[in-house]
Amino acid sequence: GHFCDENYHGTGMFIYEDGSVYEGTWFRGARFGHGHYRSAEGWTYEGFYDTSRRHRNGVINWPDGSAYLGEWYYDEIKGKGIFITKLRDVYRGELEAGRFHGQGEMIYADGSRYLGAFKEGKRAGRGIFTEREGNEYYGQFLDDLREGEHVCKLIIATEVAGQDNYEIKIGIFSQGVLVKWKSKSKAHDN
Repeated sequence: GHFCDENYHGTGMFIYEDGSVYEGTWFRGARFGHGHYRSAEGWTYEGFYDTSRRHRNGVINWPDGSAYLGEWYYDEIKGKGIFITKLRDVYRGELEAGRFHGQGEMIYADGSRYLGAFKEGKRAGRGIFTEREGNEYYGQFLDDLREGEHVCKLIIATEVAGQDNYEIKIGIFSQGVLVKWKSKSKAHDN
């Protein structure tokens, strides 16, 4: 690659002792600008660097099949992005210290989804959880579980496709378990 004042400067490739490889731009001996890094452990990163740290926007792929595309702050996953877990769940939203934190949406591999607040990687705060079958739960989540009063929209299947009805109930939950139904309303046509 290129040099300036005996430092890597410009574009170039560097092979580290452990077998990791960096290809990209350098500024006075540090990775700076766009680059591609293949680690000896099997993960890859492509994106922006600042003083040899992943910064701004980039994509990382891990050997277990998980991946992240989004914002970085000096080697920390932080900001807005899309995270695909090894279970193939897809999260889109805010992250802090590499975990789901803030407002976001999780689409689970089984077809269910959650839209709302996250804290330290778990559902926490106000949100809407929709099961694969279409039942919806609007309310508070604590430590990844339904907590307190939830408005529940429950699908009532009929024999005619596309003509499902639903009923609205208020359920009281404790640590994800339904304690009791508070009230219910009549079924409505969709």
